[in-house]
Amino acid sequence: MIERENTNKGEKIMSYINLNSVGSTLTSDLLVFPIDCSEAPENASEAEEMMGTHLYDVDNEWYMSLSSTDLTALFNFIEETQDDLEMVTYNSWRDNIQSEWYQVNVIDCTEGSNWTESYGVEEDGYSPTEEELNSPEMDVLVEYLINGGTLPSFS
Repeated sequence: MIERENTNKGEKIMSYINLNSVGSTLTSDLLVFPIDCSEAPENASEAEEMMGTHLYDVDNEWYMSLSSTDLTALFNFIEETQDDLEMVTYNSWRDNIQSEWYQVNVIDCTEGSNWTESYGVEEDGYSPTEEELNSPEMDVLVEYLINGGTLPSFS
């Protein structure tokens, strides 16, 4: 869900989206901030974080930690708020992130013990709980398997 905020007349309207799975807010300037900025920074590193990090500069681990819902929302937000995207470059970047995300969150979780370790269970006699069956991750896994192992599109 894209939210818009305008605190003073005549100022630019700031659009943003909260990505709860990684505890971050992304602005239409493509700056990433922690959702909870209520405390003053205690050191230079925290102060720098409060200035935001450009989306293209965040660590790959951040992208891999997004839920499937937040990953889809991230790309939709970018496409809805950025008028000057170089589409060839953007599509290549997006496809790379999606591919790596699927590798980490779907494919690696279905091979060997990674799948069972992710739920903290033993392979023998395991039956997923109702919550696990209804999780966004399970939806992504099912879509992946239905498509014969091909990556579904986020768009």
